[in-house]
Amino acid sequence: MSSFTVPYSTVNWFKTALAGHGEVVSFNVMDHHYFQIQRKKTPQNLNVVLVNIYTIGLADVLKARQEFPDATCIVTNGSWSSYTSEAKEFGLQNQFGVFNTSDTTSSK
Repeated sequence: MSSFTVPYSTVNWFKTALAGHGEVVSFNVMDHHYFQIQRKKTPQNLNVVLVNIYTIGLADVLKARQEFPDATCIVTNGSWSSYTSEAKEFGLQNQFGVFNTSDTTSSK
């Protein structure tokens, strides 16, 4: 069981966003807030930990990787939410995405 608390409404919003995203082929909910997403682009498969954290820090990234070893990224809900530069830099150095939902919901 995950130690992250994610409201049902956040999970539903994310599912709706994925279902309407032009680059998403399909997705599966692997756990309440852990998604496997198949995209049109490379990398085609993403394993996403959805969280409800105002500012993702390095400790949150490390916890997500520990609790979900196959995860490829962490996404926090809301355009008002963000991440620290330390968390983002760690992600870049370790090929692990750190995003907020506004980074992920456009179909550019």
